[in-house]
Amino acid sequence: MEGSLRVFSKEMEEKMLGGIENIVDNVPGAFGCKGKLELRRKIPPVMNHKVPMQHLLRAIEAVMGKDVIVPMRSAEMSSEDFALYTERIPGAYFFIGGRDPDAPLIINHNSSFDYNDKIIAPSAFVWVKLVEQRFGILF
Repeated sequence: MEGSLRVFSKEMEEKMLGGIENIVDNVPGAFGCKGKLELRRKIPPVMNHKVPMQHLLRAIEAVMGKDVIVPMRSAEMSSEDFALYTERIPGAYFFIGGRDPDAPLIINHNSSFDYNDKIIAPSAFVWVKLVEQRFGILF
């Protein structure tokens, strides 16, 4: 049997792994079998840090206005290598909503997905504004 484990914190990861180890150690014996757990840790949870997220939100508001910011209703279970950065350096991971509201909703991991090119320039300007605000460099 194979699977993946995605959690929102290292504490929850340890708790879940303890439960999985308990199951692997005990359940197979009830059926005359043996269990073995092979664990390959790859990507930690994606965790945003408060201060970088505040800086990012200020830049988005300055370029696009506050009304474009849509807080996520729940945490995201993405497996993203960006988490390796934020494990060592405070950062913020976010999504740019590139959907054209007049087009049908097609998720990005789909061969019919068509990126909304109208969002490219405003998204780039957010990064420019972030650099201006954080480092005092004006472009």
